[in-house]
Amino acid sequence: MLRENAEREGFEPPGPFGPQLQAVDAISHSATFPFTSAKIRLFLLKEKKNMRKSFENAIMIIKRALKGLMRRYLGTQIIKIHYLGKKIVPLNSDVDRLVRPLSFDDFLVGDKEEFTPAKLEVIQERFQDKSYKAFGIKENDQLIYSCWISFEKLGIPIVINNPIRLKQQQGYLEDMYCSISARGKGLHTKMISYCLSRLYDYGKTEGIITIIDGNVPALKASIKSGMNDIGVFYCGRILWRPFCTLSDKTKSIFDSKL
Repeated sequence: MLRENAEREGFEPPGPFGPQLQAVDAISHSATFPFTSAKIRLFLLKEKKNMRKSFENAIMIIKRALKGLMRRYLGTQIIKIHYLGKKIVPLNSDVDRLVRPLSFDDFLVGDKEEFTPAKLEVIQERFQDKSYKAFGIKENDQLIYSCWISFEKLGIPIVINNPIRLKQQQGYLEDMYCSISARGKGLHTKMISYCLSRLYDYGKTEGIITIIDGNVPALKASIKSGMNDIGVFYCGRILWRPFCTLSDKTKSIFDSKL
């Protein structure tokens, strides 16, 4: 059977393998042999797919290891970030009844692995800054979703000397968090719509989000909510020196595409 398939496809097996093919054909025709050539082919295809997946996982692990070594010993880390924006219009959301303004105490009942002491320190500083507001959802006295709105500056995951300032008509959605138990329920898309509506209430007409490249679920949910993926920029450290390719000039170019 294997030889017949090979000949039908115009492939003549090398001579030395002829006896082996005949033996496999004879066995596959045997009433006691449970596998046909089709099953063998399917098995080989599955094994090929598994090998490819294992290879891709190995490459990913190697890349992560190299990035870790560069970050630790060379002080080098480069982050690719998507810049998304949207013109804001008033919008009613069915999540309105679940969302409320958050206080610092609300973050104390969030995921301890996410809201570490260092993160809580940043959150406390934001509450002291009048240009920030936090909204979120609690379920069974646990914080399952939180999102910050910034009215003045665009936050990025690296400390830079000169923060990127927002235009008067712009608001920025920052540091969106969804607990593991609440994922897959469409909350991200609904919360983006809700927070954009709140920005409109504060007189803003343009909403901006930044998402680290590789966070596919967040990027898809943001685009689904109507955000436009306008461009990408890079930030991080090279030999321990911080850098960011997003400047006021670059941001103006991005904003012109809203």
